[in-house]
Amino acid sequence: MGRFRLFFACDIHGSTLAYRRILNVPKFHEVDLIIISGDLCGKSLTRIVTGGTYIEVWDERGLVENDVNPAEVDQLSRNFENNGRYIFRCDKDLNEKVQNDHELCCTTRNNLAIERLKFWLKLARDKVDTKKVKIVFSPGNDDPKEIDAAIASHIDDDIMWAYNSVITVNKYDVLTVGDSNITPFKTPREKREEDLQILLDNLFQKVKNPKNSICNIHCPPNTSKLDIAEVPSSDKLLFDRSVRRDHVGSTAVRKALEKYQPMIGLHGHVHESAGIDKIGRTVCFNPGSDYSSGTLTGFLIHIQDGNLEGYQWLTT
Repeated sequence: MGRFRLFFACDIHGSTLAYRRILNVPKFHEVDLIIISGDLCGKSLTRIVTGGTYIEVWDERGLVENDVNPAEVDQLSRNFENNGRYIFRCDKDLNEKVQNDHELCCTTRNNLAIERLKFWLKLARDKVDTKKVKIVFSPGNDDPKEIDAAIASHIDDDIMWAYNSVITVNKYDVLTVGDSNITPFKTPREKREEDLQILLDNLFQKVKNPKNSICNIHCPPNTSKLDIAEVPSSDKLLFDRSVRRDHVGSTAVRKALEKYQPMIGLHGHVHESAGIDKIGRTVCFNPGSDYSSGTLTGFLIHIQDGNLEGYQWLTT
């Protein structure tokens, strides 16, 4: 099978700056495959509201900034895009409708997310020789389901879309699961643990040789070094720094890794629990995420003849 190198990053949540840094990896490191795993899309819709004599910035919290200098709007928009926000320019009346209509706000954000993903796909073809370096995109639990069909026509054998599937790259089976276990946040792609277990078992039946497979599973295994998060309080969905930290990963993912023992597990989901762990022989990675600053964190993974040879943890 020879030498095979992949770069893995995840949870960039709409940050174009972090994404551009991923595309720069082949300039400095020899790679055969880039896996950009969920969550791909941003969470926040920022409105730049123009009136007769004023410019304001609004988001889901309400008015963020008033009396914005018109000369600074373009740079402000780029800054927002780099930290994962979607920019919607509108007048006062439309802003009021978006502020008070949750469905309209979500639809507007999702449409802008699709536009950005299409731009990212074009950028990948411009910046990377995809005949030599394949790219796999895979959504995570936070990513709206509408994006899958919207970008289907932009996908091919060089830039691939993987969701709850098994694909083969350079003779290695790449098993991908984007759904997470149930969270308090009611995100678009969640499953009960028993349903995740059925999905994982069905997908592993399609893997020719689990021992040298690559598992790109968004949710990390439960009770590991990769799934420790601050548990939200029972009466609100905001993280309280005083509350305990606990394991929030998937028990189904852990059972699957223990049962099938793939070569590597690539995970994300829990941004603050970056690290490396082992489940039996399986080496599991979570690069973490600091997307709002535009920082890229990822793993450069070296494989030789079906065996993990080494890895580097990159931050830029």
